[in-house]
Amino acid sequence: MPTPATMPARDPDPPEASSFDLEYARLVVRYIVEDIATADARMVDPSTTTTATMTFLAEDMDKLQDAGIPPVSDPARYLARVQVLGQFYAKAAVLLPDDAIGAVAAYMVAREDTSKLLAVLNPILGTHHKLPPWKFM
Repeated sequence: MPTPATMPARDPDPPEASSFDLEYARLVVRYIVEDIATADARMVDPSTTTTATMTFLAEDMDKLQDAGIPPVSDPARYLARVQVLGQFYAKAAVLLPDDAIGAVAAYMVAREDTSKLLAVLNPILGTHHKLPPWKFM
């Protein structure tokens, strides 16, 4: 029988779905969609204003995390997706304006996965958000 000294450490549980703030999440998702539209336009010619937009997107992901965990089948995967998206948007912000190609690459990966996030959240939020097609080149 394992003793407390030999038992593996337990990770803290993520917030429960019952603490999910639906209205706040709807607001934040609307911000995300608006910020993506702005980023799409600005990424054609990245500049310092694009840096601000990437920072807004990273902050949007923090805010979405603050809304709590929605009732999803895999809360850990949801939380990981939101955290990693925030990290990718933050990385794009740091890379701009000196490494525009690296920033665009980080943005493209995050943007693609943001579409997957919206597909998970739309039925829960009662929304129909979808990102339009976008190409850098």
